[in-house]
Amino acid sequence: MTKQDAIQSAYGHAWERVKDELLTRSESMLALNSDEIPSFIECFYDEDDPFSPEALGFDRSQITELTYQDTYLWRPSVLDGLESNNGWIKIEEQEPEDAQLVEYCINGVPGDDIEQWSSIKNGTGAGLVTHWRRYVPHKPPIY
Repeated sequence: MTKQDAIQSAYGHAWERVKDELLTRSESMLALNSDEIPSFIECFYDEDDPFSPEALGFDRSQITELTYQDTYLWRPSVLDGLESNNGWIKIEEQEPEDAQLVEYCINGVPGDDIEQWSSIKNGTGAGLVTHWRRYVPHKPPIY
């Protein structure tokens, strides 16, 4: 799945109505040397706006809202973490260093294992690894 696929899936039934708005903003962002695909919709804070969450069939509990320089923006909350992919890196974009401890996904599903990348890539399931992220040990509670 690509970032654009995730955005399209999150907007679901409303995709046909919002895609031109998002893709037009994407083209203007490309002119600013950004390769990001926008995921926020700009609208007036008014239920009558054709791009308001309500007009597109979203409940306020299903969205993330931002106000930036007097502009109201929103997107489906399932896209929270989109910019960083929740910390996961696609294996085809970058492989970890051999000695690095990583968490990893098999066919897109995170596992509970933490292993050195060299052990994973030399193992039987190496071809099934789709994503990884550097393992960061949790700090213990202070109190």
